[in-house]
Amino acid sequence: MFTAPGVAATRERPYSCSVCGKSFQYSAVLLRHERAHGGDKRFRCLECGERCARASDLRVHRWTHAGQTLYICSECGQSFSHSSLLDLHLGTHRRRSSTCPCRLCGRRFPHVSALLLHRVRQHPPEKPHRCPLCARSFRQSALPFHLARAHPPETTIATAPAPSTLYHCTQCPRAFHSSAGLRNHSRIHVVPSLSDPGAEAHRCGVCGKSFSKSSTLTRHLQRHSGEKPFKCPECGKGFLESATLVRHQRTHTGEKPYACNDCGRCFSESSTLLRHQRSHQGERPHICATCGKGFGQRYDLVVHQRSHTGERPFPCPECGRGFTDRSDLTKHLRTHTGEKPYHCELCGKRFTCISNLNVHLRNHAGHKPHKCPECGKSFSVASKLALHRKTHLGERTAECTECGKFFSHGRSLSQHQRSHRRARAAAMAATTTTTVVTEMTIGPSLTLTGPTEQEKSGLLVSTFQETC
Repeated sequence: MFTAPGVAATRERPYSCSVCGKSFQYSAVLLRHERAHGGDKRFRCLECGERCARASDLRVHRWTHAGQTLYICSECGQSFSHSSLLDLHLGTHRRRSSTCPCRLCGRRFPHVSALLLHRVRQHPPEKPHRCPLCARSFRQSALPFHLARAHPPETTIATAPAPSTLYHCTQCPRAFHSSAGLRNHSRIHVVPSLSDPGAEAHRCGVCGKSFSKSSTLTRHLQRHSGEKPFKCPECGKGFLESATLVRHQRTHTGEKPYACNDCGRCFSESSTLLRHQRSHQGERPHICATCGKGFGQRYDLVVHQRSHTGERPFPCPECGRGFTDRSDLTKHLRTHTGEKPYHCELCGKRFTCISNLNVHLRNHAGHKPHKCPECGKSFSVASKLALHRKTHLGERTAECTECGKFFSHGRSLSQHQRSHRRARAAAMAATTTTTVVTEMTIGPSLTLTGPTEQEKSGLLVSTFQETC
């Protein structure tokens, strides 16, 4: 592999393009990149016959046939199907100190992740297509995917909640999955007492809810109007209540006043500490009705149940891949935009999610809390311990197709296969060097021949005499 002049191949990106000097971490990515220089356009559009060097370029090209609006990056010319993806990508061109503006309202944010959350909450995309079975709304392209995953014909009846688990309102046809939901709903049917002349004055004109105090009604009306009077001085985000603003400001200051007595871990909210303490107590009150697995939080149970139903309500607008949790989609979008908002203050290495940064920091601190019960070896991540324990169980399912060697997991196999690729590259480089030297010193008209048997004998004798 050749490196362009003036471009140093770092340890993280050892493969450099000989044409433009761009560096890559893997040789396979470099090969795909070099196709664009070499004119190798193996991806063909079935509608017009145009060929592209990469599958991503063909996907962008096909958007033009569908009449879909393309959002072009003014810095590098890369195309995106949605403006939110372009906003994320633009953040990669800015310096760390610069802010990221929203293209819809002009509001600025300190980093791209905050801008993404703002776009999702304040400028949600139009979803005019409502599911007839669960009343969820989708874009036209995502509704058939949702119907096939969440409501297949053979499981629609089986997955419907049993009548005994529903709480029906006696005043109207509505039903709820929890008694708390029914209790909140029942407030709109409460008739104001004649002995309380102020009750009618404290009724919400939008949803019909009644309140005992005018101040409570005022806060409730702010939910309908979207008014958020308490603004954060750091990022400008608004909140309905001052207590919520105080909790939010801790994300800027890093304050975590609530500490766990068992492990010392600190949290910014008391509710988060209570949920964390359940992990020490083994309390998992939310049980999956399908497999019996328990969870400490109800939302974790909801996400887990999607693994049984196959529902992936968060599709990637760039590649169409679906996810069970919005946070997983947010992390996946960074693979398209190249954003790495979390960086290590010790070595400067950047990461796409904070969990990877925390694991990396353990390597600096030498903290390895996960210990193997078989041999005592410690690891910084539980997943590495699980892979290590396969070596004790004798599980070796990954086989190298070149030499037949077995490995306990795919990562070791990938690292092993790199040695084969490096050996082939070195052999090709050596062959090329030998050919060039031969043509320069001997000439194209001469033919090299090996030594005769007599010459071999003389060579062996002379070599033996020199070593004695």
